[in-house]
Amino acid sequence: MYQLGLNIHLKEWAVFDSYVAGPNQAVVHYLSTIAGHSDPVVWIWGRPSVGKTHLLQASCKNQSDSVFIPCHGWEDLGYEPTLLSELGALPLVCIDDVGEIAGNRSWEEALLVLVNEIKDTGGTLLVSSRLPPTEVAFELPDVHSRLRWGPVFRVSTLTDEQVAQALKLRAGSRGLVLPEDTLTYLMRHHSRDQRQLFELLNRLDVESLAAQRRLTIPFVKSVLHSTR
Repeated sequence: MYQLGLNIHLKEWAVFDSYVAGPNQAVVHYLSTIAGHSDPVVWIWGRPSVGKTHLLQASCKNQSDSVFIPCHGWEDLGYEPTLLSELGALPLVCIDDVGEIAGNRSWEEALLVLVNEIKDTGGTLLVSSRLPPTEVAFELPDVHSRLRWGPVFRVSTLTDEQVAQALKLRAGSRGLVLPEDTLTYLMRHHSRDQRQLFELLNRLDVESLAAQRRLTIPFVKSVLHSTR
């Protein structure tokens, strides 16, 4: 991945093989073959916790000389619009939560320059947002029009069964054994929100390692009880 000199790291588990596509087969197929397309902009959108960040990072891993830029919390992280300069020659630039910079003129101007450069060099700008491009409050009309230069995909929510499959895949990628009865317990007694489930799995990983315990239902109950 192209280095920006920032503390941005792709997650080890963020690959296409660990993403349960469910109703999102079309977007997963497109992104996994993005190098074979010629669209200057690709926009994916959907509610939080459907795996948009996962898909952007997986796309970066599939493409050499790519870069991943998360926009959520950019002010607290100290990111500046100059971050987007000199990226136009890359074959793939991924910007996560692009709606976070909407309304900031300096960022929008930098984004406009980047889109034009990417189109001229034959690369692709892959962005994610909670909303489709027509509903994001960009102030510059040219940003609105250019970010609609390519396909738009909605990333849909998984069924409970698919969320359980995703949780099991994530556990396996961490080297965790997640018994079926424990998985069933988690799905019945915890939020089905993927992000919350994955955060809980991270905690269970740490706690089980520290206690040298397997992920049995009694152990999971004790962890859940301690977090309340």
